[in-house]
Amino acid sequence: MKNLRKTSAILIVTILAISISASSVLVPNTSAHTPSWDIPTFAYINAAPNPIGVGQKASIIMWIDDTYDPSSLLSNTYRFRNYQLTITAPDGTVTTQNFDYVSDPTSAQPYSFTPPQVGTYNLTFSFPGQDITVDNDSPTSVYVNDTYLPSSAQTTLTVQEDPVNALPATPLPTEYWTRPIYGTKIGTLTGLLFLLTGWVLVRRATLATIL
Repeated sequence: MKNLRKTSAILIVTILAISISASSVLVPNTSAHTPSWDIPTFAYINAAPNPIGVGQKASIIMWIDDTYDPSSLLSNTYRFRNYQLTITAPDGTVTTQNFDYVSDPTSAQPYSFTPPQVGTYNLTFSFPGQDITVDNDSPTSVYVNDTYLPSSAQTTLTVQEDPVNALPATPLPTEYWTRPIYGTKIGTLTGLLFLLTGWVLVRRATLATIL
């Protein structure tokens, strides 16, 4: 009788194990949806400092309102691609800068520009849209077969004859930080932003590893 019970228990456990294994094989890993989505995007562009003196370096930043995919990490290449910056000088000269691959996982693309002439520059950031495929995203992403729609943004950069003095930097405190932290303390805020950005990226990478 004991042997019969033991044999029955082993048989039940074996059947359960086979059932669990079969279910994990039969359930697809990807959860892409049908029909596919057309995802709107919103482009942004900013130039600073503005105004600026002729021959001084301006920092231009372009970005899309969302990250490419929640699985975009420093350790992979799931990114937006083919950003384009068009700069029209005061004399009508047009220069174009293409960014085939946006390395920043936050979807931001920086660019340094030194204007050679006085006047107003027109800056246009264009994103042509992008199809999401298993070639440029995680094969198990829910966004596979979806499409990010095109978008664009414009701004101007005013260039004057006289140079613009940079704001004096405030060094990071050597003691415990106290509130309030004023916006005029450029050095402190830059340091805080750098630390926060690093923490977010490390946190995302850690969670991705755990999950």
